[in-house]
Amino acid sequence: MTIVGAYIPTANLAQDGSIVDESLDNDGTIYSRKVVGDYSRDMTFSGHNQSVILNGEVDSEMKYVYTPFNGINVISAIYINAAGKVVATQVLNESGGGGTSTAGSP
Repeated sequence: MTIVGAYIPTANLAQDGSIVDESLDNDGTIYSRKVVGDYSRDMTFSGHNQSVILNGEVDSEMKYVYTPFNGINVISAIYINAAGKVVATQVLNESGGGGTSTAGSP
């Protein structure tokens, strides 16, 4: 493993609904992984809930929004079976923006 300077942090949505923080080395290999949240606690339900067939089974597709910081939004589908268990997740859209600037004379 080659780590030069800072690591690259990433956040992922695991297939069980956990929000996972991963650190990557310069080659993109994961060298650290930690669960930092869960969709049911850290994401906001968007109101979208529809029945879908996933792997031959009727499940509920529910959309959630994750906003860890102002200006960063992630919309995800969480698929839940009839027993209430998360069977799959999918990140549908990510957006981010923001920043500041200062104008002045040298």
